[in-house]
Amino acid sequence: MQNKLETIGIVDWYNSEKGYGVLKNLHDQRDYFIHHSKLAGQYKHLLNKGDIVKFAPNYDQRRNREVATDVRYLNKLTDLQWAIKIWIEDDYITDSCLGKLFSFYFNYFDKDESASFVLAHNKLIASILPYSENGIVFKKIYLLIKSAILSSFEQKNSLEIVELTDLLLLEKVPAKDFILLLDTIKSPYICFHFALNSSEYESEAINHAIKVSNKNCDLLDDLIRFAKDINDENVQDSLNHNKNLITNNLFWEEICGCSIISHINKFLFTALNHEELKALVKQGYIDVDNNMLMIDNPDAYKRLTIDAYNEGWADDIDISFIESNINEFTVSGLIKIKQKYKLSEENASKIYLCMTRYFLANKIEVSVKDINLLSQEIPDLNKWICDNRSILADKAEIEFDNLKISIYKNKDVNVIDE
Repeated sequence: MQNKLETIGIVDWYNSEKGYGVLKNLHDQRDYFIHHSKLAGQYKHLLNKGDIVKFAPNYDQRRNREVATDVRYLNKLTDLQWAIKIWIEDDYITDSCLGKLFSFYFNYFDKDESASFVLAHNKLIASILPYSENGIVFKKIYLLIKSAILSSFEQKNSLEIVELTDLLLLEKVPAKDFILLLDTIKSPYICFHFALNSSEYESEAINHAIKVSNKNCDLLDDLIRFAKDINDENVQDSLNHNKNLITNNLFWEEICGCSIISHINKFLFTALNHEELKALVKQGYIDVDNNMLMIDNPDAYKRLTIDAYNEGWADDIDISFIESNINEFTVSGLIKIKQKYKLSEENASKIYLCMTRYFLANKIEVSVKDINLLSQEIPDLNKWICDNRSILADKAEIEFDNLKISIYKNKDVNVIDE
């Protein structure tokens, strides 16, 4: 037989019972006969259609045919390095073929042996670092490795390994090279670390983090994880007990990564619509009394506070806010607020008085339903109306008198005739 240099082929078919088959040489596209006697010992019964193997192409002059010898899988790091070199220098190893080799490399290791896998993984990443100077080539290799990871592991584990890969490259590759990989990053958490490590690319990294987040809560969960990673135990404990601190400027202005957190909060408070912000408040990511929200988007703050009061998910209430925005409430809503937050009779009287004055001043007829509701809350509604005449009748004398008449006519209200 005439020996030639080793190359790569794909198994076309192999009959393990009969011990022979055929593979196609990727270099010259010729078919090569495989005999079990020419396989490495552990592969004699493992070859399957589509497997990618390394072999020495030879010619059997006696049988007048091409034969493959020393056939074996490419499961060593040196094999991958060799394949990558061929992939770069020649065109007969396709992207798909190289991707399959990466997948086989990952599948070769026992996934339960995390230490051996991490070591093998780290060695593979280290082996591709020399290519980082060629941005296009490096990016293609990196995408193939990521794809291999995602196809070789369960979803949760694969995403964790991809993050591990991203972090490893972030440590090893200069920022000017890593920025070329940014559009391959799907984890906001990695983007935050890149922004922290490379201030010149901070804005690009954060904008990309926002772009790749499927949900706003995912973005904030990764922001919390990032903040906990780079700060001390006090910060970690605080965020564990109260995650809405991540959007509280008084909390994060002194912690590591504050400029990144500030950038994200600016996006939240200015770009999200009312329903999106409301969802984050109800999920516990934002405090409805957030100081930054009040400053950056006062209209959103107002709407959220009104919803929180009306729907009963605010921690406490501000009577003066209700008085200033009384047109956003109803009599029945005010009664629910009184009951929910256990208002004193004095504070309850303030908001009922404010509502009644709003009706009169805006020439809105007070309905029988509202009169009945107020009468249930105020023991002597007529006396209460009269006692507050100076406030209620101010610029609304006719409306005040009409209200008095309505109260007199209402059989469900006890009236003391003056």
